[in-house]
Amino acid sequence: MRHQMILLCACLATVSATLEVVNQWSLLQFDFPPDPVLLEKFEPENTVPTGLEIGWDKLYLGIPRLRSGVPATVAWVPRSLPPGVSPVLQAYPDWSWHTAGRGDINCTGLISVYRVRADRCNRLWVLDAGVITSLDDFRRVCPPKILIFDMATDRLVRSVYFPRELLRPSSLLTNLVLDETRSSSRLSSTCDHLYAYISDTVAPEYSAYQQQFLQLVPLRRVPSFL
Repeated sequence: MRHQMILLCACLATVSATLEVVNQWSLLQFDFPPDPVLLEKFEPENTVPTGLEIGWDKLYLGIPRLRSGVPATVAWVPRSLPPGVSPVLQAYPDWSWHTAGRGDINCTGLISVYRVRADRCNRLWVLDAGVITSLDDFRRVCPPKILIFDMATDRLVRSVYFPRELLRPSSLLTNLVLDETRSSSRLSSTCDHLYAYISDTVAPEYSAYQQQFLQLVPLRRVPSFL
């Protein structure tokens, strides 16, 4: 079995900046529900995080279904744990959103998430690629979407599905950047004047979502820093 060490590190503000290990795992483990099918399908060596976001009291991980055997594609651990521990992961927002982990595809749930982002209004933006086993046979099982959760209640507050005309057969949406710098003083307290930029990794292109008008638009010839 191929072993790997996964580290979450924080940079300390000292004269000579050093890194402190916050959490570490050789292989990720989950706090499973009483579901023998989910546990049987779990393949720890295929479960690799690619995204991290820091909330007020939680660390959120994006764990895409690059290969089979990933039980939950978004998970969290508490921030209050001692440094260097290897906590079990909790499915976010709960296990009912992760039926794809047991082979039951539900396109209103979470399919495969590479990145998550938090905004100033304590909401978690989740970019769901809708593609499973992308390293093996690239199965598009659902339309890609953005799901926005209230991190105080863990409830879904908005969902945005990508229309077919913005996608290509090989599209893989993996990265999400939030731009809150455009907020005017009049709209800054509403949480609605915000732009999200989404990158297409396989077919290089970008899309933008303007929350104020609930609109997705394609972007081309933009810098490749996303």
